[in-house]
Amino acid sequence: MFFDAALSLQVEPLAGRDVLTVDSGFGLEWDTPFFLLDWRLSPKHPEDLFLSDASFTFSWRLSF
Repeated sequence: MFFDAALSLQVEPLAGRDVLTVDSGFGLEWDTPFFLLDWRLSPKHPEDLFLSDASFTFSWRLSF
């Protein structure tokens, strides 16, 4: 199991004013004997409980 997190601060000039924005993301990667599960979350929309900001990925590989 692997966990990662990222946080970035950006200054955006907007009509003569500087606006500071914060962008964050979290991820969890779980390697099982059968597949790889990857879950990512970049929280931006709390009004829908961050459901639109999450993603799940299943991947597997067959070896012969």
